[in-house]
Amino acid sequence: MNNKYSDTMIKKLLSITNLTSSSLYVDVGGYDGQYIDDMIYHTIQCNIICLEPIHKMINILKEKYKNYPNIKIIGSALLNENTTAYIQKWRGWKETGSTLVFEKIEEDKYDYEEVDVIDVKDFMSTIDAVDVMKINIENSEHILLPRMIECNIIPKIKIFTIQFHTEFDPQWERRNKIRLDLAKTHSLVHEEDHNICNWEIWVKK
Repeated sequence: MNNKYSDTMIKKLLSITNLTSSSLYVDVGGYDGQYIDDMIYHTIQCNIICLEPIHKMINILKEKYKNYPNIKIIGSALLNENTTAYIQKWRGWKETGSTLVFEKIEEDKYDYEEVDVIDVKDFMSTIDAVDVMKINIENSEHILLPRMIECNIIPKIKIFTIQFHTEFDPQWERRNKIRLDLAKTHSLVHEEDHNICNWEIWVKK
């Protein structure tokens, strides 16, 4: 799990954005806030909505940004329905490398934490446009993005920064299908290979 933008990613993102105090940056999978810190470090004081389902991280984020009125923390995962799910992680591991599942399996090997999930269709129903949406949700991008495509939400997003994961998609079959749909409205302008994942930046045409 890469918890912050690489130097080349942040430089590319800054070169193609003109974020102001009225802009909206949506951080899907906020974890400990490193991506938000990238924005703050570069003096980007836009409006930020951060979604993070892990309870420990929610508390860290709320405390960390309690003096930032432009940052809103939502303690939920963002996917394809309003429900609950589980954060699954190898027993004894930290949160890094955890993933979201809807059923418990092999409970002798994994620890589970029940978390809230909200439907991206409902989340976006009152939002007209998003300047940047960052998605790093440990393989759940393969659930979220098809839902956004299905509900015609993709055109509302000016710029995507997406981390695609290969652990459960080794041939990139699901990613490639998503990319074909993204390419109808957005252009791929930057890509980085990080071994078990790829970072991509897509810009609205």
